[in-house]
Amino acid sequence: MEYFNEPEFLDPADWNAASYNAHPIDSIEPLPDHHSEYRDAALECLRILASVDSFMSRAADPRLAWTAISGVIGLTSTSKLNEAEIGRQLGVTQLVS
Repeated sequence: MEYFNEPEFLDPADWNAASYNAHPIDSIEPLPDHHSEYRDAALECLRILASVDSFMSRAADPRLAWTAISGVIGLTSTSKLNEAEIGRQLGVTQLVS
């Protein structure tokens, strides 16, 4: 086998002539899923973020959708505004009786 043009190297069927050693990951059991309060809280935050993303991506009016989300979660962007101020920002007029 001094040259790579010998018959066993020219036939693709013989290219597996080198021995295959199994990779250690093939025989390792899946690692146990360890739960902690921090991990559980982080997963809950990701679920909330995924819900916000889903709601925002389907909203016809993203500004209104964000105002709704911000108000429900209590974010800073709407925390100091009352309903009338939010309505004015969104262009809602006051009902006159």
